[in-house]
Amino acid sequence: MHDLLLISRIRLRQATSQILYALRVLGVDTSKTDWVTYTYGLYLVGVFAGWTTVSWAGVLHLVASNPWMRPTWIIIIPPLLTFVAVVSWARALGTVPFKLAHGDLELLAPSPISRRALAASPWIVQQVKAALIQGFLGSLIVAFFHGVHRHLWIEVELFALWGMGVSGWGFVWSSLRVMSARKPRHWLWLLPLFGAIAVGAWSHTALLWPAHWVVLPLTIQSQAALRPQEVLGLMVVFAWTAALAVSGKIHLISIQEASALYADMRALGTVYAPNPQLVRDMVQASRLRGRRARGNMPTWHPPFAECGRLYVVLLRSPGQAFALLEIALLIRSALLLIFSSHTGIVWLFWLVACYRFQRGSTTFLWQRNANNAFIRQFWPDTLLERMLRSSVLPLSIVTGLSVLLWWLLPLGVPLSVKPALTLLALVIAWHFAETFELMRKLPNGSGAVGTREARTIGMGMFLFAAIVLHKLVMAWALTAILVFIVFRQGVSEFHRGTSSVGIPQD
Repeated sequence: MHDLLLISRIRLRQATSQILYALRVLGVDTSKTDWVTYTYGLYLVGVFAGWTTVSWAGVLHLVASNPWMRPTWIIIIPPLLTFVAVVSWARALGTVPFKLAHGDLELLAPSPISRRALAASPWIVQQVKAALIQGFLGSLIVAFFHGVHRHLWIEVELFALWGMGVSGWGFVWSSLRVMSARKPRHWLWLLPLFGAIAVGAWSHTALLWPAHWVVLPLTIQSQAALRPQEVLGLMVVFAWTAALAVSGKIHLISIQEASALYADMRALGTVYAPNPQLVRDMVQASRLRGRRARGNMPTWHPPFAECGRLYVVLLRSPGQAFALLEIALLIRSALLLIFSSHTGIVWLFWLVACYRFQRGSTTFLWQRNANNAFIRQFWPDTLLERMLRSSVLPLSIVTGLSVLLWWLLPLGVPLSVKPALTLLALVIAWHFAETFELMRKLPNGSGAVGTREARTIGMGMFLFAAIVLHKLVMAWALTAILVFIVFRQGVSEFHRGTSSVGIPQD
């Protein structure tokens, strides 16, 4: 009990510091504790609570006022809930039940403090998150099937209980994985998948239990749904009891080894959100540290050396290969928007997807060299020449995949010259829009910050000219202008570099 009180005081102080920081950002003078400060704090809480309630009610009204689904389609909810539970448990068996930040990692984990007390706060946070998220989704499902007025709060409660039960049992499975002193097995996440397949082969209806209790009030005519609440409540209680039993035997060395990246990311603090590239680099470095080296750099001479570099990068970072495929899919969807007669403002939502696409870079080989100032000073060629040589292969792959997807999924866009030129212009605009920002930032050591914004602006101008203005030639011209600016910028950078070292110019 003493350990639990100690952990509670530590977590309370951490939460208080975070709340005080948020209040200072919102304009509250936390150094004064008078009635004005408390009144303004209550005002902010009231505004946030009112905004949340009104937004939730507006979403429910929007969903309920449109014929999204038929009431007979309610049978798809139990298998969907079972699928989510299986995926959640598979994810739990692939990771640790909780992770520690710096401070806890160096001080609390090696101490003789109770493991059960250390696991209490993250377990409570998981339960609250699961209840809120599943309860909100439950309210949306009720609105989908037009049962807002009658079954809203009952279904919110049932979905919240289901989410807490699934999250609680996931915590139990994850804790069992790290109870032993030996290194946790990596293949355990397959057990829920194979178990669900085996149960489904034995009996399809068995997969629906106990998920069918969640939507029982929507399928039968009853005034009070006590039995579903009792069944799901027992599921939650059993999960709590099992979590209490196994959490005291967690092996903290496994927790410490799995918490290194999480602790580094938590240490960024307010730097986390504005620096997605820094976070991605940390995640990529952590993944590479956990893998053994695969493949050797082929001793090929230029220009075949770039093929060897691309081969090694894609072999050791398969996610980059999927990123190139995602770029091709996004470019293919943009081509469909341009040659569709019913686009409306859909192209603006496409730009949102373009901005959120963080790994969509065709300059990743160039950035690996250019971000290292020590290596860059020994290059025999200029920044522009290195960009062209290291980008030919990624651009060719994206273009080839886009054409292949175009051939496999024509979707009303003919394989003719004009769409082909537009596709090529889209790929070039995607590449040179981020190249423009890199050419401007890399000589100053700023790295790849701002490339997503530049790429989104470039693609937005292209789509605006092609879709809104109906000037496809103007869109092509914008791409040509972008390429010209990048080449002009690279040439001026070369002349500036040669003049700084005293090389005579013509």
